[in-house]
Amino acid sequence: MNAKSNKIVKPDESQNVNQTVDKSRRSFAKVGAVAPVIMTLTSKSALGSAYHCTISGTQSGNHSSPHDNTTNCGVGFSPGGWWQNASKSGNQDGNINQWCKAGINPFSIKYAAIPPSSSKVKQIQVQGTWITATAANNWLSIFTAIKSKFGQPATATAFAPIFGGNLQGSLWDVLDQHQGTLEWHAVADYLNALLYAADPVNYAGFGVVYSGVSAFDIVNLYKLATGQISSFTSQDGVLINGTFNGGTNGSGVKSYLESLHH
Repeated sequence: MNAKSNKIVKPDESQNVNQTVDKSRRSFAKVGAVAPVIMTLTSKSALGSAYHCTISGTQSGNHSSPHDNTTNCGVGFSPGGWWQNASKSGNQDGNINQWCKAGINPFSIKYAAIPPSSSKVKQIQVQGTWITATAANNWLSIFTAIKSKFGQPATATAFAPIFGGNLQGSLWDVLDQHQGTLEWHAVADYLNALLYAADPVNYAGFGVVYSGVSAFDIVNLYKLATGQISSFTSQDGVLINGTFNGGTNGSGVKSYLESLHH
């Protein structure tokens, strides 16, 4: 694998991580070295008013902080959590299974022959580089999970066909390359909404937010913030416009999306 495989694992800004990163241990060629991100699913009763966290509650003028002493809306996996989970398997708190359950493919896969051999090997594309997936580098289990869900060859789910605009790359690429941006938060919330919709029983704690905020809503909030649309009707029938969350022309969207995850 080329130099890209030694890319430093990015800390999730929302967790204020301050630690030295060993490039060789954090290399994506050795997925097992990535530290797990732990997330606790909090019960609805402990989180206070779900309405406060929803699009309806925010549009109606309830602009108090979702992270105050009475209400915590940050129930979903963080962007950094989703980023790491894509490269993990097994019994970790989060892993590739969450991506598959949400119906989103983080990495392209294929069978390919590598000269001079004519035998085909399993390959997975990470950070623009095709890697031969083996048990030794821990990518084989990721390849297998993706193949089981999406078949092979399979292409990573791209950002632009879902969210619009010209940003290139997959949803995982956005988490990898655009830390702290509107897109970074939107992708995490979109994945959280899909995961809750796919499995509301095992992810019941997500329901405080995502029973009232759908993947459709997340996408349209992003389009509102980026000027692709001027208004839309949310899944629960509320007209959302540029004044959302106290902003103008969609400027309040980013802080709202940021509040919905760890």
